[in-house]
Amino acid sequence: MPKLAPEIQAARREHILAAAERCFIDKGFHPATMSGICREAGVSPGALYTYFASKEELIAGLCERERDRFAKELARITETTGFLAALQSLAEQYCCHEPAGKVRLHIEIAAEAGRNGAIARTVREMDRIVRESLVELIEREKERGWIAPQLPADTIVRAMGALGDGLFLKRAIDPDFDPKPIIPAMMTMISALLAPASPPEPVAKRKKS
Repeated sequence: MPKLAPEIQAARREHILAAAERCFIDKGFHPATMSGICREAGVSPGALYTYFASKEELIAGLCERERDRFAKELARITETTGFLAALQSLAEQYCCHEPAGKVRLHIEIAAEAGRNGAIARTVREMDRIVRESLVELIEREKERGWIAPQLPADTIVRAMGALGDGLFLKRAIDPDFDPKPIIPAMMTMISALLAPASPPEPVAKRKKS
């Protein structure tokens, strides 16, 4: 049998991941089964296991997909808006506009990471990549003179993550919770940590005597 082209393999992998995500959201991580995911995706068990050997590998695939999505969102936003505006846009995207089912799945994966070593490693690695991306962004803005934080960038990013996780948790457990009014307050706290500053002015040339 001829080997499938890489783009076809990528499309099939994505198709299976989308089906797995729907199953995990609908049933939960533990009740969802590999056979159920096969039915949802319309593929044979052999086809599924070609790409993912377990539910843990499916979760890893979903996390990798979210990591790539975050990187694209961050690059796109930081190229078109100011730094604080970019952070607020990210906060609104992930804390306000993310579908409720995906928010609940995020919380469930985080909870499962406390019991499942394979998923814990996946979650920690994703957190590390996202954290390092934001730390790099903060350090760049600091070098440009746009912010003057008094705390290490890594500490600030961890605090930002804790705020975002809190909003995610509230959305997951309270269907009446509206995060939109909270975002401005959250940005006020983040702004205080970053300490926005005016850009340094160029040194004026001395007049010749």
